[in-house]
Parts: sequence; structure tokens; C-alpha cells
Amino acid sequence: MLLLSVGLFGPGRICAQDATIGVQVRVSPGPLPVDQPLEISVVLTGADLISLSAFPALAGFKRTTRSRQTTTRTVGTVTATTLTITQRYLAFGEGEKVLPPFSIDVNGQPVRYPGGRVRVVAASTLAPVADVKPGRSAGTEPPNTDGPAPPDAKPTPPDYRTVPDQARLTLDVAPAERTVWAGEGVRVRLYLTIAPEDQAVLEFAPDFGRQMELIRRQVKPADVWEETPPALPIVPDTVRPAPDQVRLRFLLHEAVYYPLTATQPLRFPAIALRLTKYALAKKTVEGQDNRLAGARTVSSEPVTVAVRPLPPHPLRDAVPVGSFQLREFLSRDPARAGQPVRYWLEISGPGNLATVRFPDPLTTGPTGVTAYRPQVVPTPAWPPAGPGATGGSVRFQWELVADRAGTHRLDSLLQLVYFDPARGRYDTLRSGLHWRVTGVPRTTTARPDAPPWADDPFYQRIDRESLETSTAPRPADLRRSANLVLALLAAAGGWLLWRRRKRIE
Repeated sequence: MLLLSVGLFGPGRICAQDATIGVQVRVSPGPLPVDQPLEISVVLTGADLISLSAFPALAGFKRTTRSRQTTTRTVGTVTATTLTITQRYLAFGEGEKVLPPFSIDVNGQPVRYPGGRVRVVAASTLAPVADVKPGRSAGTEPPNTDGPAPPDAKPTPPDYRTVPDQARLTLDVAPAERTVWAGEGVRVRLYLTIAPEDQAVLEFAPDFGRQMELIRRQVKPADVWEETPPALPIVPDTVRPAPDQVRLRFLLHEAVYYPLTATQPLRFPAIALRLTKYALAKKTVEGQDNRLAGARTVSSEPVTVAVRPLPPHPLRDAVPVGSFQLREFLSRDPARAGQPVRYWLEISGPGNLATVRFPDPLTTGPTGVTAYRPQVVPTPAWPPAGPGATGGSVRFQWELVADRAGTHRLDSLLQLVYFDPARGRYDTLRSGLHWRVTGVPRTTTARPDAPPWADDPFYQRIDRESLETSTAPRPADLRRSANLVLALLAAAGGWLLWRRRKRIE
């Protein structure tokens, strides 16, 4: 049995609350301007939304848009998440409106609203608005309608007006100093920010998907390596640009770009996004939409990021750029000479891990340790670990074989030279393992210029194997053998069929 409590939330705001699971049904307060929507919100705190029934149909109102907003609040060590789903209604006219009792099922439990009244008043004149006639955009002169209307003229459609909005398109580029090294990542995010009340008049255009495909190609600079996150739905988060302001922010596009050269800066042009904006009727008419769809274009500012060349170094054009760490593992230590051992090496940290490479094969000489063809397993991390780097980790796995007993220093087997943009200098990652190998050292009989595998027992056995091959059977012999097998199968099938008939008789 749900415990319901009814109280006032501000003047004219009525709330039905489920005290057991933290569910509220809120109705926006009155008086309500006729051009502003009535909002009914379901607020769920401290639980996940599993199911939600339909919002009610209200007499004298037209159901319009719905929004979904998630807010996280942390007090001390306690974090509470609140999900708010809001349904908006536009009134068909002014006057005292009766809101009947209704019930909304949240996660299978009903939350009831006892009913009430809301007063709808004339349109607010606090903000300047522009008159719009059907079929014309805001700011244009209305057609001349002086003179008497013809006897068969249809009823004049309602006049519309545009409502100011707070929509902004921002291209956020990190790092903020707008200067990076060649190979250092630049994180770019495209945000659309609106006020909560703008959801009543703004929508994504029908061709939003096609616009985003063009925007992604437009944002990407030339001569860069691109890293993008997995595809996720576009949902808003709540931001506060000022203590008394609340905005909804939509992340439309995100990527990290690594400049491959320093020949030119990274240029991000101004981005334009076309939205659908509705002009509202000055006086709502029951049975009509009372909204007029139009176009609204928002644009971002262009951004330029300077690219510095790396300091002089013999490997300047081949080293990875980032802040990396090394971890390594051996499957067996000690091991016997000639016995393969698995060796894992993991490079992690913010940077372009796709450029981390090692020579193949790895070897310390003809009588030392040799490794061939590693298995590479990248594990990218998102969101980026630094201001402009995706980071994550990449693991290499080799099969090591030692030709002689002793203690082998693996730092002579491999090393990674990289450039650290945070410190502005080159550094080297080296192995710190000393691999112990037991067993009798193999006697080397090959020439000094022979390959490392010339003394391998496997290849020595190949030289002792016979090269004679047996004669392939003739086609006629194969045909006779096949016919004999088919005849035996047919005889066996006939015998089984005769046994079955005999049993039935």
C-alpha cells in the first residue's frame, strides 16, 4: 500500500508523493500564461525507472512535448540521483481550468493526484516578441489585409508570435592554451545548450542525422589521426553557467584528434546546426495545433590550435607521444633452455596508443633470447584520461625462447622511446625483468653468419628426413574402389529393407 502525502510546492503547485520509493507527481503552479505550457512531472529519486504509464489527457489542453532530465547531487559521501520526466500541455484558451484526479503508474505502483484547478491568464508581455503570420518567418512584414473580406472567405487563421530562446552551439576544444605538440591529442566536443523552457518551442530538425554526418566531416581537420567514442544516445545533462541559471546541455559530437605533422595549425571552422522552432498562437483555438513550425539556426565560433614540432631527435618522426607506463609479466621464471615462455608487456597512459610499435622479431643475438610475432590487444579508455588524450592500454604477448642457460636482461630485448608532452622531453621505457634460464647450453655448430634458427633441433631433423614420396594412386584404381564401396552400401541397404518387410509379415 503506497503512502501518499499532498502538499503545496510554491504558490499553486500541488504534489502527490510516494514516501516509500521517492516518487513525486508535480503540477506547475498558476496563474499560467496562455502561451506557456502546463507541466506535469514525475520525479523519481534513488531508484531506476523500469516502467511508466501514459500521462493523462486533460480537457481544455493539448498534449505537446515531453522531456527527460537526470540530476545527481552529492552530500558528503551520499550520492542521490533524481530522474524527472515532464509532459507539457498547452491550454486552448484563458479561464479557470479544472484538473481532474488521475493516477500514473511508476514501476508498477500507482501514484495518485487528487485534482485541482489552475487559472490560465493572458499571454505574458515581460519579454519582447515578434508577430508572425502563417507561412511567413519572424521579422517580415505581414500581408496587407485592409478592406472587407469577401462573403465566401474562410475564418482567418490565428496570428502567431515567436518566443525568445537561449539556444547556443559551442565547440569546446581542449587543451585551453590552444597549443599542442605534433602527435599530442586535441579533444573536441560540440554542445547544444538550451534553457529548460525552450523545450516547448525547440526540436531537432527532421534531417538532424544527416546534418550530424556533415558536421562530423566538417569538424575533422586535415592530416590527423581520429579517435571517437562508441555511439551513445543523445541525452541532456544539467549545467549551471551562473548560480541563478539552469541549462540543458546536449553533447552532439566528441572526438580526439592527433596532428600527424606540424606543418599547419588545426583549424576548426564555425559549425551551424538547423533546428525546428515553433511560433505560438497569440490566442489558442481548440481543435488546432496552435503552433507554427519554422527554422532556427545556431552557430559556433571558429577555433584554431597551433601545432609545435617535436624537438630534434633521431626518432622524432616515429616515436609515440603521450605519458606512458610499462608493466610486464612472465608465465615461467625460471625456465629451461629451448622451452617457450609467454611474456606480456602492457603500455598504458594518456596518449595515442595506436602508434606504439616494437620491431619484429625481437632478439638479443644468435645465442640469446628471441621472440616472434606478438599478439596485440588494445583496450581504449573513454572518456579521455587527460585533457586531450584517449589513453587506455595496449598489451603485447610474445613467445620467448632462450638458446642458452643463464640470466637474461630483457631490457636489451626491447625498449620504447616516446615523447612526453607534459614534461616536453623524450623518455625511454625499458624492461626491468631478469629472466633466469636453466639447462645445458646448446653447442653452436652453425656458421657465424647463419640465421638464429640454424642450430634449432627441429630444423636439423628436417635435414635428416627422407625426401622420397610415394606414388599417387591411378584414377582407375580410385574409381574401382569407390564402386566397390557403393556396392557394399547398396547390399547392406537391401538386406535391412528385406529384414524390415519380413518383420512386418
